[in-house]
Amino acid sequence: MRCRMAARRSVISERISMSSGWYDASRALARVAQRVAGPCAWPLPALIVLTDPNRFPDLDGFARQVPRGSVLIHRHFGGKTARHEAHTLRQIADERDLTLLIAADPGLALEVRADGVHWPERLAGRVRLHHPPGLILTVSAHSRAAAQRSAALGAHGILVSPVFATSSPGSGRPMGRWAAARIARGVDAPVYALGGLHMGNAARLTGLGFAGIAMVSGIRA
Repeated sequence: MRCRMAARRSVISERISMSSGWYDASRALARVAQRVAGPCAWPLPALIVLTDPNRFPDLDGFARQVPRGSVLIHRHFGGKTARHEAHTLRQIADERDLTLLIAADPGLALEVRADGVHWPERLAGRVRLHHPPGLILTVSAHSRAAAQRSAALGAHGILVSPVFATSSPGSGRPMGRWAAARIARGVDAPVYALGGLHMGNAARLTGLGFAGIAMVSGIRA
């Protein structure tokens, strides 16, 4: 997607400059994400972090490592403690100025006053009927065709994956940064690179047309 040049700094940049006391790794990660996004006026912050209660059960500690001003997507995978987790993350999001999205659960998103809902590709067909009006919409996509369908739904952000190799179960073969970049530039919606992203490789996506980066374990790498 071709971007509009921002007349002012993005939301995440402003929050970086106004905040103090961050540990260096968090601040550096946010800055790398912003460099990937470039000077464009994207609708969402440049860094998206997704939870995984199975790999990182300490959600409180995990969420507090997310750089201020980022997007936090909570995936509860139908766990019994989903409601408690979501309410806890809502409090942390308020404290840390995070944009909170709940994955695949519009009812819970409304209950905890989340900012939006994230839909995995396999559930994207439910968006038109079940996505709450007025809330942020992000969708996962694993191909150009899926990304185009997500753009047609009016997604504020499309998480394209896997860009790099990842240990996540069922992630599939990585498409590589150039294939992912072709999707980003050919889809009329902001595209975020997801899959195997961390501080050591995220900067390689700079200038390729992405709206930012998304990660799970990379936040702790």
